[in-house]
Amino acid sequence: MSFSACGQHKGFDVAKEIDRLKNFDREPIYQVRIHSSYTYTILVNGIPIANKLPYLNNYIAEINPCIPASGEQEIEIRIYPRFDDLETQKEFLEKDIEFELTIEKTAWKDGILEEPEVIYNYRLPEADYANEKSFVHSDGFMAEVPYRLVDWRAGTTFNQKDSVALKTKALKVYEELISHYENRRGTEFYNAIGKGLFNLYQASYFSKENASENLENNISFIDKEKRNLQEIENYRLAILGNGKLLALKRTDEFNREEGVLRRHYQKNRKETVHVYDVLLYAPESDRLEVVWFFNLVKPTTP
Repeated sequence: MSFSACGQHKGFDVAKEIDRLKNFDREPIYQVRIHSSYTYTILVNGIPIANKLPYLNNYIAEINPCIPASGEQEIEIRIYPRFDDLETQKEFLEKDIEFELTIEKTAWKDGILEEPEVIYNYRLPEADYANEKSFVHSDGFMAEVPYRLVDWRAGTTFNQKDSVALKTKALKVYEELISHYENRRGTEFYNAIGKGLFNLYQASYFSKENASENLENNISFIDKEKRNLQEIENYRLAILGNGKLLALKRTDEFNREEGVLRRHYQKNRKETVHVYDVLLYAPESDRLEVVWFFNLVKPTTP
């Protein structure tokens, strides 16, 4: 298989594409809410949107950026053993440990969020899971959104048998992004992740003005001074979204399933990491591009 890196394709100018953003009379927001002491990964349409850290028993995340269009959406719930402490994870699941997930629909009205409507609910069935190292549940739910995102589902389907070649090609994309970032090429960096950034702006209902301001600030941050990203390490190739998405994902426990583009810095005297999480797709059979982008800020260590 032959794929070129995203930077060799110059056709996406995110500053110009912002003009295509739309706002609507009603802008529904979907969010997932989870309560459990188990560790877990939640995927919506194949995108990991929630990863439980050892110290979080309650989690909430907006999932609009994972919903490219109205209709039935896929959800996959992966449950893993709890942590004994901040660094040591149990080997097996247990008996009588709760796990509950709800998907809520709400919207902004007069500056506040409407009372959420629960559109999906899942509870882990009562059972003794003491001999199980994980539990996976797949299901679907309906969502209605007024937008259409750049849809990764229309891309080329990747095959696991090509994983060695795909990993090499994906790594080149990530390395080019790092080069843009570390060499203070902010415009090139954000054009390279432009489709993912556009999807994030549209799914979050950014106005054109707010999106332009956010983009200018982000470009200025990169251009202003040289900052290094962490070396790519402890990772695997993940083929996600029914074979339509690629990503390099961390494998070490505290960072499991997170992206590999990471900047370490001090915040309030604490070591902090900013994760630039991206997913790749192939709009044509010979090109990889970023189609999904998300920011995560968290402590560097438990």
